[in-house]
Amino acid sequence: SELVARFVGHEAIIERDGQRFAVRPDAVALVPPGDRPADGSYAGTVTACAFQGDRYELLIDVDGQRWRVFSADSSVVGSQVKLILRPDMLSPLIG
Repeated sequence: SELVARFVGHEAIIERDGQRFAVRPDAVALVPPGDRPADGSYAGTVTACAFQGDRYELLIDVDGQRWRVFSADSSVVGSQVKLILRPDMLSPLIG
C-alpha cells in the first residue's frame, strides 16, 4: 500500500498505465548533462545533496513530490536534472 511504501522510505509514487508504483531510490538514474533523456523521463530540481560513504543521496523535487535518488556524483542544490526509471525495479502498489 502507499502508506507502507512511504513508511519504508519510498516517498515517490507514480502512475503508469493505470497502475501505481513506489519508486525506490535505486530505481532512478540521473541523465548525464548533455545527454538526451529517453521518453518517459522526469524533470526535477535538486533540493538536497549529502555524501553517504560510497555514494551521494539526493533529494529531488519532481512535480511537488520528493524523490530520494542515489548517485555516484554530487549535484548542486537548485540545479535542474532529468531522471529515468528502471521499470524492472519499480514496486507495484496494491490497493
